[in-house]
Amino acid sequence: MTGNAVMKQPVDDEFCSLFCERFHCPPQKLEKRVFFECVHPHALKLAWFIGLVYPGAFKSDFALIEQIKHATSLEEVRRLVRFHGAQDPPGGLIRLVFKTRISRQRLLHVATELFSGAR
Repeated sequence: MTGNAVMKQPVDDEFCSLFCERFHCPPQKLEKRVFFECVHPHALKLAWFIGLVYPGAFKSDFALIEQIKHATSLEEVRRLVRFHGAQDPPGGLIRLVFKTRISRQRLLHVATELFSGAR
């Protein structure tokens, strides 16, 4: 973040606020918490290790999380996930073979729970 950038405060009905309230995490830890909540369960330890050794390995996943954190509806999350999937299909040994990436289905499931409970 540059010196002139201002961190946007989450609005009550945004994904960020709903997630942080539900999972008891501060907004500054949102991205990592969403990542580990939505990574394929069998790959949790491997994802943690890869993140330590090569932090840029999950750049695409964190870009998607960054996009959805200010979403204000399930429909908006679905649209962003579809767009991300079309623009960045899983590829490579780590992401495709070992499925060490976030599961878009798990992400949509979390978003569905958050936005259905917010009404």
